[in-house]
Amino acid sequence: MTAFSLNFKRWEIDSNSPVAPLVGTRIRRGIYILEFTNGERYVGLTENIVQRFRTHAHGSKHHPAWTDISALRFARVPQKEALGPLEQTMIAEQLNERQRLRNRTFNFDSNEPRPLDFTISVEEQQHWIQQTWGREAYNFSEFPNLGPLPSPKVQRSTDAATYAKILADLSFALSDIIPLAPDTEKEFWTLTDLPSTNSNSRYAAINTGVVEMLVLHNDEFYLEVGVDHLPGPSGYLNVSPGDEDTNDFITAMRKAKKPGQIPIQFSVLRYKPIEAVPVFYPLGKLSDVMHERPELLQAAREFAVKNMRYRNGGLFRRFHSRALTDAVYQHLIDVGETTKRG
Repeated sequence: MTAFSLNFKRWEIDSNSPVAPLVGTRIRRGIYILEFTNGERYVGLTENIVQRFRTHAHGSKHHPAWTDISALRFARVPQKEALGPLEQTMIAEQLNERQRLRNRTFNFDSNEPRPLDFTISVEEQQHWIQQTWGREAYNFSEFPNLGPLPSPKVQRSTDAATYAKILADLSFALSDIIPLAPDTEKEFWTLTDLPSTNSNSRYAAINTGVVEMLVLHNDEFYLEVGVDHLPGPSGYLNVSPGDEDTNDFITAMRKAKKPGQIPIQFSVLRYKPIEAVPVFYPLGKLSDVMHERPELLQAAREFAVKNMRYRNGGLFRRFHSRALTDAVYQHLIDVGETTKRG
């Protein structure tokens, strides 16, 4: 949190209003908030609020003309103060107040149009999350065999039983968590084969957008001293707590546990700009865990879709494994899975 305090002035204006007479010529650098007639807001930083307001009102390559501006708030910031941290803090404050923002950056829940929307409509994305998907999706049993395939690195470095568990978890993720995986592959999600880490303990990882969604480990997972560990290799699946407080979400999931269910553990991971709840489970049991706990499947789909909307897969694209992805597709073909579950 920055120590500099923002002192906003507010004017009720429209998109055609001149701003220069309001802000004067003294300092035009600062943080601003645009208010819109539909109740949304936009937080920004600028070196010249007069020019920036004109750009928003008339449109640019970043967005069409905003003709529905209803008010402007502006706080002057001296040259010695960095604008970026102030903007990020103000966006966080607005989101904490449950304000609807048009911002894309630092706003994980932005409703502004995104590239994913051209492949899967926003309405279909919501149906996928809520497991009410009505679109014909991929029935892999109808796909032709992919033919002889090169062996993925992880297959060459593990025994057959472990590799079968890895394929099972990856297959469930690409058929039941990521929507229309063949259509969105590489552009919105990627799969890495034996990704490099300091401990070299990962078999594979699926990344949605620029954030890891599913990570498969080759070591045991201990959450904390005194807690029963998950036996053998494990994986973790990041899920979204939704609108709930993260700790409340975890508490509710723990209370919902039923006798005989597969053991799982929860933790908290903080990425920019989101918070995730990693669900740790025994390797090879992802499908069983999700079918035992449908509420976790919905939370996993929400995490995946929101990440795919927020950013494309460019960060991890060069690490995407064609060999492992094809092996997963072939496994789905062999077992006759379909991506239409919701």
